[in-house]
Amino acid sequence: MQPQYSSQRLLGGLFLIVFLAYGLGNGMVQAVQGQNAPFQTILAQSMQLRIGGLLVFSNSIFVVLIGILFFPILKEKHLVLALAYLISRAFEGLLLLIGAIALLSPLAWLGQAKNEAAEQLLFQQNWLLLAQKINFWAYQSGMICLGLGSLGFCWGLMRFKLVPSWLAIWGLLGYASLLLGAILEFFGFPLGIWFSIPGGLFELVLGIWLLVKGIADVA
Repeated sequence: MQPQYSSQRLLGGLFLIVFLAYGLGNGMVQAVQGQNAPFQTILAQSMQLRIGGLLVFSNSIFVVLIGILFFPILKEKHLVLALAYLISRAFEGLLLLIGAIALLSPLAWLGQAKNEAAEQLLFQQNWLLLAQKINFWAYQSGMICLGLGSLGFCWGLMRFKLVPSWLAIWGLLGYASLLLGAILEFFGFPLGIWFSIPGGLFELVLGIWLLVKGIADVA
């Protein structure tokens, strides 16, 4: 067993965890904060909102950990690539954290009376729309950071034969697709979820590969 294999297994687990944490957490939040959902209805489901927001929040930490744990592995091969990947993951985590805070912001009114003035209810509903917009921009910006940083990351995986070439090429195509999808979202084309599928599946397979096989060469 290679000396760094334990950290590689942790990396594999993190890739799987972030996929589940954000997917499940964001799904729970969006189920509560559906479009045109009354503000009081959202507050009535505050527990689901808290759990979903906590999962999204934890995902923000885990993606940064991925960059930190991969840094010593990539540094042995290419310092610039290692730094670029770490920075991209850090920015991704920060932006996703901003989105998570925005999603949880409606809980600030949790203790208020149910029968409020119409002006206050309108303000709260507008705030909810703003929070959802902030989360949208933060998420898509985070995906752009991830896509840009991960293109170099996957090139390094292929160039230095850290994983099989087919897996690294899959990652290159998947992250390029993710990057394109995020850019299209900014221009009003709601295709990001479809363009993120190849990259998401790559991270699942990479996570499993790291758990089972590990990195081919870290010397």
